[in-house]
Amino acid sequence: MNNQTNIRKNVIISLIYQMVVAISGFVLPKFFITQYGSTINGSISTISQITGFLGILEAGMGSVASVAFYRSLSGNSEYDFTMVRNTVRRYYRFIAIISVSICAVVSLVLPFVLKNGESFIFNFELALIVSCGYFVQYYMGITSQLLLAADYKSYINSFTQIIAVVLNLALSILLIQNGTDVRIVKLASAIVMLIRPIILFFYVKTKYRFSNDKSFNNNLMKQRWNNFGQSVAYYVHTQTDMVVILLFLAVAENSVYAVYMSVVTAIKTVITVIISNYNPIIGRACANKETTKDELARAFWKFTKINNFLVNVFFSVTAVLIIPFMSIYSRGFDYDYIRPELAICLCVSEYIYLFRTPYNTLINVNGHFKETQVSAFIEAGLNIVLSIILVNIMGVVGVVIATAVAMLYRTVYCILYVKKHLLDISLLEFLKTVFSTIIMTICVVTICLFIDLSYVNTYFRFIVAGCAFTLIFAVIQFTTNLLSLKRK
Repeated sequence: MNNQTNIRKNVIISLIYQMVVAISGFVLPKFFITQYGSTINGSISTISQITGFLGILEAGMGSVASVAFYRSLSGNSEYDFTMVRNTVRRYYRFIAIISVSICAVVSLVLPFVLKNGESFIFNFELALIVSCGYFVQYYMGITSQLLLAADYKSYINSFTQIIAVVLNLALSILLIQNGTDVRIVKLASAIVMLIRPIILFFYVKTKYRFSNDKSFNNNLMKQRWNNFGQSVAYYVHTQTDMVVILLFLAVAENSVYAVYMSVVTAIKTVITVIISNYNPIIGRACANKETTKDELARAFWKFTKINNFLVNVFFSVTAVLIIPFMSIYSRGFDYDYIRPELAICLCVSEYIYLFRTPYNTLINVNGHFKETQVSAFIEAGLNIVLSIILVNIMGVVGVVIATAVAMLYRTVYCILYVKKHLLDISLLEFLKTVFSTIIMTICVVTICLFIDLSYVNTYFRFIVAGCAFTLIFAVIQFTTNLLSLKRK
């Protein structure tokens, strides 16, 4: 099967997976909030986010391992296929041992921080179960996942995730409706998520030939510590907000933030799934010594145009319809979830993050981790310091603004770094890309100010409005591209 066919399958299956995840991400929190309240839902979200910091233990291994797999699959003799697999597996087993130990410690500490009115034992058990569930979902089977992604077979991982998510959704709803304790519900979820790594293990074992050589070579992964800065920046970006909210605001505020973030994340993930299928193309192009700079430039600009088109269209629709959606979704909740300022700030923040994707990808696949890690540390530092300052002034909105400012700094840095060290980016082409973004922003502001969206008060009307606005923004973006961008 050729790579183009696999890429199409990756996109289709991944999009189906993201639809399933989006549905689950909206349905389950509503059941949790209705049954257990915003405080418990906020506690679960907080535990998940804090546990997410364990990803820093990866120390950038994911990106470095992907580069090694790209090179081994491209026939680079220095990157023996079996040795790369052995090295990656060995490192992640080490991470697994440390992660489980830290999960136990975190579970002992969190009950003293969570102010949800529950007992120490309740919060300890809840924290332990949720953190272990996170470990099962994101760490088990990760070597197989990285290998399949590098070989244009991400659709296999997406398919197994669809199975796990659907089963988890059905089982969780059944347990919640029967009044089951929230701890039992989360424990059942963790057990169901074991399905994915088991399937991946047997698939890789069947489809790939590995020699009996048990040796490994840590030199292949020597840049993992150089990528530590990027890893820290990523986890600060994804996890810091909720930790700051927990420390300075009510636990229920984390529930509000988590619900809004689930909407934005669903959109971001759909874009990422489509764009991530271009990562192996850029990765292998950079690994192949026969690739000319012109060929790489054409591939990169195509990557950039596709990314910008999707980000502009989908986040324009999100900015317009997120509040009407929340008005429908939060009916009957025990807390105020209508926060227009939070919605817009989150959209802007994640837009900035996604805008830099092509540039950050080019840096990563070229292995320029050490050269750029200082900027990653600066981004993380800015995020933390500004969040602590602004949360006391503007609440949740201040935390999101701090994240946006930090990411804006790093985005500008990545663009300038690529131009100076990796690819001679045309300033005119870049300005045209920015121009298309400005046009979309004007359209969004105009719609929000002059069009009455109060009629979007049912899920059916929301879906219709979503389809209509997606079509409108897609046509505007496509027309803008025709007028201002050369066809690459």
